Parts: sequence; C-alpha cells; structure tokens
Amino acid sequence: MLELHRSIIQLAVAYVLLGVFVFSAVVTCLAWIGKVKIGDAKLQKRLSTVLIVELAVGCVAFFLGFIKFNPKTVQREVIRDEFAERRKLFEQKLREAKTVFTKGEHAIDNGKIEDGKKLFTEAYEATTNLYRSPELSEYFPVKDLFVLSGDVASVRKFWREAVESYGPALRLEPNNTDVIASAGLAYRNLSQYEFAENLYRRALSLKGQDWATLNGYLNCLRRFAAFLKDTAPLIADQKFQSAVEIADQAIGVSQNDNQLSTSELAKAKIYWEWDKNDVAIQIYQQLTARYPKDLRFSEDLAALLSEVGRHDEAYKMYSEMYSNEEKAKNFTAFVGAGLAEAAAKASISMPDVERAIKAGLFALSLSPKDPFNSYAVALVLKKAGKEEAAKRYLVAALQLEEQRQLDPYTYDKKKHQEYLALSKTWNVSAER
Repeated sequence: MLELHRSIIQLAVAYVLLGVFVFSAVVTCLAWIGKVKIGDAKLQKRLSTVLIVELAVGCVAFFLGFIKFNPKTVQREVIRDEFAERRKLFEQKLREAKTVFTKGEHAIDNGKIEDGKKLFTEAYEATTNLYRSPELSEYFPVKDLFVLSGDVASVRKFWREAVESYGPALRLEPNNTDVIASAGLAYRNLSQYEFAENLYRRALSLKGQDWATLNGYLNCLRRFAAFLKDTAPLIADQKFQSAVEIADQAIGVSQNDNQLSTSELAKAKIYWEWDKNDVAIQIYQQLTARYPKDLRFSEDLAALLSEVGRHDEAYKMYSEMYSNEEKAKNFTAFVGAGLAEAAAKASISMPDVERAIKAGLFALSLSPKDPFNSYAVALVLKKAGKEEAAKRYLVAALQLEEQRQLDPYTYDKKKHQEYLALSKTWNVSAER
C-alpha cells in the first residue's frame, strides 16, 4: 500500500509545485512589463531567481521521477500496485491451504485418520473460499466467462461442455439461481437426473415459486420417471406424482397465457408417460378446446388417441390437420406420418387410404431419417395390399431405429419393440 500512497502524493506535489510556479511566473512577468508595481528592486530580482530555481527543480524532479503529472499513468501504477498486493495475499492463502492439505496427507500416512479427514475438510473449505475471494473476483470476471461458456455450449447442445462450465461458475457464486437452473437443464439432457433434480430443488429453495425454475424441475422429474419406469416402477410412480405436483405449482404461478398453457401441456405429458391415458386425454381435450389454433395440443392428442387404440378419432383429427396443411401448402412430417399410421388402423375407404399413402410418403421425404415415417408408410401400404413395398419400408424403419440405439435423445425403445414385433408377424428381418 506504500507504493499506492507514494504515487498519489507525487501527483499532488506535482500539481502544487505547478501552481506555485505558474503564480510566480505570472507575478514576475507582470512585474517585468510594469503591470505590477514592486517598490523594492531587490524583491523583484529575488522573484526572478525563485522562478528560475522553481523551473530547474521542477525539471530535475520530473526527469528523476520524483513528481508525476499524468493522472492516467498514476492510475495505472495504483492499480498495478494494488493488484500486486492482492496477488500476494491470494498466494499466501493458497500456500496456507496447501499446507493444511499436506498436513492431512501426513496425518493419514501416520494412521491418524480422523485428524486427516478434519484437515482435508479444512483444506476443502479454504480452496472453496479462494474461488470466491475478492482477490480473484475483483480482478478477473472468471464467473462471467464460465457462465457465458456454459450458455454458448447449451445453445449448441454440447451438454457435457456446458456442465463443465457451469460447475466452476457455481463454485464462484453458489446461490445464483439462473446458473443453477441452467446447470440443471444441462444435467437433464445428459440423463443425469439426480444431479439435475438436486439443482432444481436448490434453486427453488433460494428463489421460491419461480415459474421458469418450476417448469425446468417438472420436466426433469418427468424424464427421470420415464427413465426409471421399466427398472424401478415404484420410484418412477413417486417421481411422476412429484412432477404432477410441481406442474400444479407452475400452473398456479403462471403470469401469462403462454406459461399457463405450457404448464398444462407438461401436466398432460406427465400423465401420458405415466400411462394414465384417460386423464391425459381429458387434459388435452380441454387444451384443444381452449386453444384451437395451437397445433401442439391437437398433434399430441391425435398421437395419444392412436396409441390407445382410438384409431377412428385419431384419423379424423389427423385428416383435418392435413387438410389445413394442404390449404396452407405448409406440410409437416408429423401430421403426414400420423395420418398414414391412423389410416392404416381406422375404418376408412380406399380413396382415403391412397390419400394417406401420399401423405406418408411426403412426410418421409421431409424427414427421411425418422424411422416412424418409414413405419407409418409401411402400415398404410400394407392396408392397401402392397405387401412387398410395405415390408421394404418396415425394414427401413427397423434399420433406422437400430442406428439410434446409442443416442438416448432420439432412440425410442418402445417403438423399436413395436417394429420388431411387427417384423415377426410380417416375416421380415432388418437384414432384408
């Protein structure tokens, strides 16, 4: 801190000397030209001598660095010196933490297990405090850098990289609920649901009934429950129930129509994945009646009706949506493939079947790598009596789904099993 004060003092002295010199110079010059009357000639001569001495001393002091005139230079020196002091303090704390850790290792080596554990805990707390120390945070905005890196990785769906960035950010600022929720989303997309659930619960404890956090939490629980449904059904039931409760809370705190409809849609999806289809259908029907122009609800309801065997109702919904797409000349793979699947199972006329074949093939052209599209085309071709073509498309669906087995985000185990069962019935194999 001594250097800090010295630089400021040098700047202050410089400006004081400059002021004195300017005053002396003005008075002396005015005396020379007769504007100021000085009765004593010796005094006037002395003023001239003082002016020369002041000039000489000022020049020598400036060139030797005893005084400084540039405030920006002084500011840089002050910051540099302060930074050096803070760095010394940080390095001292780091050395102390290392010393505690080394003592812990020695204690363990000497059989003093409990002492070693205590020292390790102390070392952990010391290092954690270093992350959040003013010496680090005041001079390096590393937290902001970590958060930005995590956000960029999340947008690009590089979830592992996002987690690796959000982790250090949370060490630096553990109560930042926005970062906690962002980290929860990344862990959720890595299927590390326990980590994600703990983060969302922590965010809620800090932020209270926040809609965005609740929405993330309920989706985490829904996916966690679906992940556990086959291997741990009792735990899955608990997760589904918790997800419904969180969805109700999100509905309760929704501040606009978009938040409300999103929360209700999430609740319907929870019941759907929970195999409580009657409740899910009821919610979807309410949503389609309330938001007739929002295709999210109609598409989900049609798919659910098809899944539970209500094929005629599903076909009617898909047919209406497809007619609207024809009018708008804006087709989607989802509706086209859905129409093909529903047509294959509904009680309809042959011209309607031909229309569904056309819709299914167009859906396949829009999204050729989605196995469901090939499967839907296979079903409707089979109904039209085109068995060889139907078998080829079923084989394509099987091969595409098998290629996705290593990708947990796209692989659909339930559909894969359905394709396999159908292939046995049709007497075809994926190697065809």
